[in-house]
Amino acid sequence: MWEGEYTYRCILTNDYTSTCQEIVELYNLRGGKERIFDDMSGGFGWARLPKSFMAENTVFLLLTALIRNFYKFLMGRLDTKAFGLKKTSRIKAFAFKFFASKAA
Repeated sequence: MWEGEYTYRCILTNDYTSTCQEIVELYNLRGGKERIFDDMSGGFGWARLPKSFMAENTVFLLLTALIRNFYKFLMGRLDTKAFGLKKTSRIKAFAFKFFASKAA
């Protein structure tokens, strides 16, 4: 029953107004958002928040999200190949290349 050319999955939801197609499309958009959270955890310190208080952590999260958007904008505008990077390079690679070129 479970072997063959198809992969069966189910999505549990309480959305009674959307069609099946709309629910699947919305669920599939989640993958892109998960990649953003992975990038923010690995490159921008979201894995360990710096403060104990929610208000201070909220400011940290908002500022790092703005910095990520600015970084993505810069990577889209710069000639990254001349710098030894790709358009999809994470900020850690950018910082390493930037500081390594300044030290030399």
